[in-house]
Amino acid sequence: MTLRSRLGKIHDQLVPPASEQSWTAYLWLVYLSFFSIEWFFRPVGAIELGLIVLTLAVIFRALVVECLDPLFLRGQSRRSGWVHSVFLGLLVLNLTAGFQTLGTLMAVGLMMLPATSARFWSKRLEGLIGIAVTIAMIASTGGLLLSFHLDIPSGPSIILLAGSGYLFSALFGRYHSLAARWRRKTAPLSAEPSA
Repeated sequence: MTLRSRLGKIHDQLVPPASEQSWTAYLWLVYLSFFSIEWFFRPVGAIELGLIVLTLAVIFRALVVECLDPLFLRGQSRRSGWVHSVFLGLLVLNLTAGFQTLGTLMAVGLMMLPATSARFWSKRLEGLIGIAVTIAMIASTGGLLLSFHLDIPSGPSIILLAGSGYLFSALFGRYHSLAARWRRKTAPLSAEPSA
């Protein structure tokens, strides 16, 4: 019997939760089933996860330079193409693991929606990373809570909240949103700096 089937049997005993303790256990089991915890317990999966994180940490600076100014990176080193290839390999590994646990659209949505939402709020890399992580955490936690209280699947509810965050950002974000364009059009001419 696999870990997932054991958790499923425990899950069936806990739904619907009657107390605060069983509610916490329910959320924990939804979290475990959502992220396919047995992938982490396999030795190969744990090694793969460690290698992904370590590799990303090692190539992070070169990856940022490659994304922002690839010609500069090519001028600095003859082996600049490896950064792009390693990043694509990491992307394939993460998407493959996400496809197994979340499904195709959910894995891509959870990867793209927080990042595109962050583009409406910041222009700096540090801000983009922090805002995207925050949006992803809020969408994940809120989606699990929404899933519990409304008795709907957790994956779609997480993507629904991430999509709502994107819609809010596209309407009211600081940069390139509809509100920012409206503010720019309605600003008086005297408010613009002179050259």
